[in-house]
Amino acid sequence: MKLFGVLFLLFSLGSHTFAQGNPVDALALVEERIYLLLAQIEALKVEPSVADNQKLDLVEDVIGEVVDFKRISRRVMAKYYKKASKEQKQTFLKVFKQSF
Repeated sequence: MKLFGVLFLLFSLGSHTFAQGNPVDALALVEERIYLLLAQIEALKVEPSVADNQKLDLVEDVIGEVVDFKRISRRVMAKYYKKASKEQKQTFLKVFKQSF
């Protein structure tokens, strides 16, 4: 399930970048981020104990600047986004990020 989440984010990353400019640049950026994320995941595997917040920070560092988590979470919430309070939206965004 987590793999699905990561792939979803990477496809979102590609489409977000594609909309911003040259598709060749978008592909290069997606490939770069995929390899960087995979390399850092491999590095974490050898660590004896990795806290959940370290994993979240890793994902945020590698793809956070190019993936619009806020926009994706809005779309996931769909019609409930407008009904939710600011605190509920922030909580959902936090949980959404942690689910990857």
